Parts: sequence; structure tokens; C-alpha cells
Amino acid sequence: MLNLKLFSQNTYKIKWSSDDFDFVFLKLDFTSNVTINESNSNEIHVKYNQEGEFKGNIILKSTVDNRELKIKEIISPMVKKYNDKLSVHKIIANTIEIGVPINFKTIITTGSCNIKIMSSFSDINIKIDDGNINLNQKKN
Repeated sequence: MLNLKLFSQNTYKIKWSSDDFDFVFLKLDFTSNVTINESNSNEIHVKYNQEGEFKGNIILKSTVDNRELKIKEIISPMVKKYNDKLSVHKIIANTIEIGVPINFKTIITTGSCNIKIMSSFSDINIKIDDGNINLNQKKN
């Protein structure tokens, strides 16, 4: 995992060989923007950006279960819970960009976010509670 600290952002880049998996499962409860791109190689790659005062409180965790790659956001076990009225105004602004091969099965579960699907994937399943889904956008 590569951790780049630029200004007030944390950026993480991770990649796996797609030959090792049958599908990828993403559970993103704290991300506001998700972009799914077609990977031009046999790799699954993730670029995860974090911003905001509480950015360090969320961890991107990946696990491998049989041939399933599971990527999810979790609250850090080291989080100090604030009991003041001002803490409600603290923000977390996470974005994630995922590249997967076009014929790869992908499952995304998220709360409130905007999702961009940047190619014609053959097997993608999205569960979103609130937000927008933009299909087949062209890269700028």
C-alpha cells in the first residue's frame, strides 16, 4: 500500500491481480464519490482519497475470502468519541476510484454517494441508499 500525504489529503493506492479472484465486493459507508473504471490490465486497482478533520478515523480494509476480494470502510478501533456539540460539524470527505476488468463481477453497497460507471461492465450490482448513479460516462 502506498500512502501519499498531499496537503490535507491522505491518498492510498492498492492493486491486486484479478486472476486471483472471481469478484470484488465494495462496502463503502463513508465515501461520497465512487468511480468505477475499466482496467486495461489483469489488475484490480484502488485509489482512495481522504479529506476532512476526521479523515483518520476511517480505514479502508481489504480481505480475501476464497476467491472474493472484499473492500470496506471501517471506523478505526482507535477513534476517540467526542461528546460535544461541535463535533457534529466535523467532516469526512472520502472518494474512491476502482479499476476492474470489464468482464469482472463487481458488487457495490453504499449509503449516500455519487457513483460513476465509466464503461459497459457485463456484471455489476449496485445498492445505494441515496445519491446518483451515472452510467457509461466518458473519461475527460
